[in-house]
Amino acid sequence: MKKYLLVAGAFLCFTFSGYSQGLKDLDEVTPYQENYSAVRKGDKWAFINEIGAIVIDFRSDIVSGLSKHYPSNDPRKKIDHPYFSNDRCLVKIMKEGVSYFGYINKKGDVVISREYVNATPFVNGYAMVLKVEKEFLGTNKLLAKNMVSYSYDEVLIDLEGNVVMHLGGPNHLILSKEKLRKPPKINSYFLTENLLVIRNEDNKWDIKIL
Repeated sequence: MKKYLLVAGAFLCFTFSGYSQGLKDLDEVTPYQENYSAVRKGDKWAFINEIGAIVIDFRSDIVSGLSKHYPSNDPRKKIDHPYFSNDRCLVKIMKEGVSYFGYINKKGDVVISREYVNATPFVNGYAMVLKVEKEFLGTNKLLAKNMVSYSYDEVLIDLEGNVVMHLGGPNHLILSKEKLRKPPKINSYFLTENLLVIRNEDNKWDIKIL
């Protein structure tokens, strides 16, 4: 019994000692949302749980600066750091100088592929994304090269990445580092849980019921 108590005591001391060390030299610590807080070192972000343990390690693909996705009168515009919403967080990958966005879950797994040229955080189970379409135009015989054209549609997706509503487009897209210095703008937003505000081709606003 005495031996057991000594072993248990040593284990507890080790455990609390490990927790007391915490995290050091962080450049940014953000508020908790869905029980996770985003913390930054340099240009990499990680997520910690409510006891300060790292649950998603530091990585460079986690997206910050989310406020740009919301209209100026939306209170979420004040949020300018990564966070989880509906068990999803935005991530991106760079291909030939172009950013492609997708989503991870709370295990850090990519659950919606990084294939959109812009995307918003999820709200009530839905997100707006710009989905790229590729059209084969034929072959340039002189150059022996396939000719393709790119466009994007603004669509609403669910938590599995399924398209549930078309919001706008198609719009012509040039996929190059020089032409696409920043993601194309998303023109839709939620007015309420069930109402979407969408900018139409005449640069006016439509309201759709979800």
